Amino acid sequence: MSVINNFNFVSLGSLGDPDDYRPDSYISFNVDPGENGKRVEQMVVFRERIAPGDQIPLHRHTMEEVMMVDKGVIQARIGENEHTAREGSVIFIPGLALHGFKNIGTEIAQITAVFPSRHVDICYEGRNPAPGTENDAPQPPVNIDVRALAEGDLKNAVEEVSKDRFEQK
Repeated sequence: MSVINNFNFVSLGSLGDPDDYRPDSYISFNVDPGENGKRVEQMVVFRERIAPGDQIPLHRHTMEEVMMVDKGVIQARIGENEHTAREGSVIFIPGLALHGFKNIGTEIAQITAVFPSRHVDICYEGRNPAPGTENDAPQPPVNIDVRALAEGDLKNAVEEVSKDRFEQK
């Protein structure tokens, strides 16, 4: 068992993601820091502080996701449905569902997202383009090894994957 009390937040403007450039919003990637063989391997937690007016672009994962609104108020889009979610809300997102979120409040919103795998794939359909990439299409989908990312192994953390895996069947 491990407990994380301090989270390492980094600016979404510093990650080099041309599809999700939000320099005033921050994210923390969290895995069980316990000893190899005695830790939770297949659960990860993302915590995000979303600046007022900022939005997480429309995207899909092949796996299910559970998201909690810890602070603030967000507009959640899942498929064609939109909902207002406030502090204390829990949002269940099916695998392959197109989803995105916008902070519609006047203060920073904070969310926590939980995934049932250390490998989280993502396929963007919307963008928050980085400067100079405004006319570009979204990058190809990727699979992120969150443990490698959290441990600073950027070389092995991100792998491009086929868009076919994100198609509804």
